[in-house]
Amino acid sequence: GKYYKDVYPLNEEQIKLYQKLRENLEKNIKILEEEIKLKNDYHRECEIQRARLLSTVIIYRKVIHELVRENDPNNVKYANRWLKKGQEIRDMIDKAYAQNPAINIDEIFDGLVKLEKEIDEGTVDIDRE
Repeated sequence: GKYYKDVYPLNEEQIKLYQKLRENLEKNIKILEEEIKLKNDYHRECEIQRARLLSTVIIYRKVIHELVRENDPNNVKYANRWLKKGQEIRDMIDKAYAQNPAINIDEIFDGLVKLEKEIDEGTVDIDRE
């Protein structure tokens, strides 16, 4: 008897404390998981914006090139066409991410580097009619 009377309440109290600790740990784990997801989503959004920015820089180089061409009556028209092509590229980037959220960012950047090379070589161009 006396041992049971003295020890049992202590054991019950410890069990309650452990249960409370477990509940708190589960809550903290959920909070951490949510924070990780938010950080991953933020990082992903930053990657998308970096890819969009790089595509804009690539296209703006061509826009400026068109605008500074002398004695070309179509330079403004061609510059505008490059701007439209730039929007198409940004839309493709957005679509790629929307279709495959796990797409590797390096694939997008490699594609943009390849695109820039093709533009510089004249393989990719605008409608010049």
